Amino acid sequence: MSGTNPVGEYLDPNYTTQDPNTYRGSIDACFAVAKRIVDAFAPRPAATPNMTVLLDAGALFSGTGITEVAQQTSPTFTAPVSNPRIDRIVTDLATGALSVIAGTEAPGPTPPAIPLGQAPCAQVYLTVGMSAIINSSITDERVIGGLNQAQADADYALKNGDTSQTFEVAEALDPNDAVPLQQAQNLVSAALLAGTIIDFAGTSAPTGFLACPTSATNISRTAYAALFTAIGTTWGAGDGSTTFGMPWFPADYAAVQSNSNVGTETVGTVIAHSHGIDIGSTGASSGPFLNLNTSSTTTSQISTNTQSPVGGAANLAAGVRIMKCVKY
Repeated sequence: MSGTNPVGEYLDPNYTTQDPNTYRGSIDACFAVAKRIVDAFAPRPAATPNMTVLLDAGALFSGTGITEVAQQTSPTFTAPVSNPRIDRIVTDLATGALSVIAGTEAPGPTPPAIPLGQAPCAQVYLTVGMSAIINSSITDERVIGGLNQAQADADYALKNGDTSQTFEVAEALDPNDAVPLQQAQNLVSAALLAGTIIDFAGTSAPTGFLACPTSATNISRTAYAALFTAIGTTWGAGDGSTTFGMPWFPADYAAVQSNSNVGTETVGTVIAHSHGIDIGSTGASSGPFLNLNTSSTTTSQISTNTQSPVGGAANLAAGVRIMKCVKY
C-alpha cells in the first residue's frame, strides 16, 4: 500500500499554553502529517558512518500513477587524492533511482552539473584521506516538487486540454527514459498549434485532430474555440455567429501553396502546348492527323480524323491518397 498510514491532524505545538501531554501529542501529530513529504529522499549518513550515503524512501507522481521508491544506499565514495571534491547525489525523475555525479578535485571545489532528467538530492563534501561521511559532510539540496514535477505538470496540462501552459519538453521527459506511448503522442499533439494541418496514414483522425472533409463544412465556434481563434472565417463564415468553416479538400485534389488566398480552390488547367500534324496514308494509327486519300487518279481528297477523347474531368497527377487532419 502506498502512502502514510495512519495519518495525524496538524496541531500547532505551543509549550506556553499546552500541558506537557498535549504539547508532546501536537509534536507527534505534526510529524505524522509531514513525514511523507519532509522525509522523501532525505539524505543522511549510514547508521554506522562509512563512505556511503542513505536516501530515505520517497514517492513519484507521473501524472497518472504513484511510484513508491524504497530506501536506497549510494555507491561507495572514494576520498580525493590531492584536494577536496564535491560529488552530487541525484535521483532519476522518472524512476527515483539514485546515482552519483563525481566532481573535480580543487582547492575550492564546485559541485558538478545536474544532468538532464535528474533531480538534485545532496552534495557530499569529500576531503583527502577521509574514511567516513558524517552529517557535516552532506548538504541537503532537495527541491520540493523537483522529483518528476515537470512530468506531472506536463501530463496535467495535456490531460486537461491546457496547451497554453508553458513547460519544457526536454525537462519533462528525459530522452533516455522509457516514455508511455500515449504520453509521447499527447506531447506531440500539444506541441502543434491549432490550425496545423497534418497528413495522416490512418482512416480516422488522431486525438486532438479533425479529419478535413471533402466539401465545405461548418462547425461550432464554441466547441472548437481554439481552431476558430486560429483560422477565423478563412474557410467560411458559417452562419455568421455560432459556426465557421473548417478546412476542407475536395476528393483527389492536391494542396498547393497559397498566394494570399488560403482556403480557395484552384482551377484545373493544362500547360500551353501544341500538337503536330502527321500527313500519311489511310489507316494511320495515332492522334489527330491529316489523311491524304489518293485512291483516285483524277481527284485528291483531304479529310480529318480525330481520336475519341479519354481521361477524367480534371487534370490529376498520379499519387497516393492520405487523410488530411487539422489540429483543433
